[in-house]
Amino acid sequence: EALTYGALARCVMRGTAGSGIVQSIVSTLQYVAFFGNMAINLLLIVSSLRMVLGPDQTLACYSIAAAVLLPLAQIRTLHGVSWAGLGSSLAIATVLAVVLGECYVRSARATRTAAVPSPFEQFSAAAAAIFAFGGQGLFMETMAEMRDARDFKRALLITSSAILCIYLLSSVTIFDAFGDAVPPNAMEVLPGGPARKVAAAAMAFHVAVSYLLANAVIGRAIHLKLDAEGANDWGARGRLCWLGITSAAMALCAAVVALIPNLSQLMGLVGALSTAPLSFGFPAFFFIVASRRA
Repeated sequence: EALTYGALARCVMRGTAGSGIVQSIVSTLQYVAFFGNMAINLLLIVSSLRMVLGPDQTLACYSIAAAVLLPLAQIRTLHGVSWAGLGSSLAIATVLAVVLGECYVRSARATRTAAVPSPFEQFSAAAAAIFAFGGQGLFMETMAEMRDARDFKRALLITSSAILCIYLLSSVTIFDAFGDAVPPNAMEVLPGGPARKVAAAAMAFHVAVSYLLANAVIGRAIHLKLDAEGANDWGARGRLCWLGITSAAMALCAAVVALIPNLSQLMGLVGALSTAPLSFGFPAFFFIVASRRA
């Protein structure tokens, strides 16, 4: 049973020429994708908390993020995190309502002259757009935990259509209101006040749920590699190993954020290195290989 792209590569490429190389590449990209996404989530959580507590409270924001995320990261299944799904949806709806509301009431356009983006800026923008498809890394684990995996196709069609509409609405509206002056984090367009703090707190909650979802999947994959028997142990042995995995994962994400604290650059890097090949390249390649072997 394949729960990640790395496991899928082992299943599909078993016995074929170059299977070891393909498996190594996919597994490496898989870890880059998950840890990169979790680092982005951590950066967004801290940025949102700073909007609530103040820009000079960075250390306190990191401490709060760690104190909240690490205990919740001990949830080892997507089912266990699903309880927060509804709250996460309501939180992002709140953020969109506040941000888009600010856009609609804003009458002035961007004051600085729009410049032609450099090739690097264009590449970063394209990579950031590709990053939006990174959720595909959760598909196989999601299907594995569904009561009836045959419902996945319909669920994916509905959610993908809704997400596409939300992306288009928010992107067009924000750019129309702020033009070239829009920052990488659209939350920063909000003026100071209660609405900004409410939206920032809602965003922190939403992104925290995203972190926990990714943590459950990649943590499971690492747990199976380190201790296949203990991965299904819900006693002290399994919990202790899981604590070590999640603690190390959070420390790695914090290190990545410290090295690349710019949200736009981090999203572009993760999108270019891992999301593009894992979302568009290797799935098609695996399908071709599996079809020829069928």
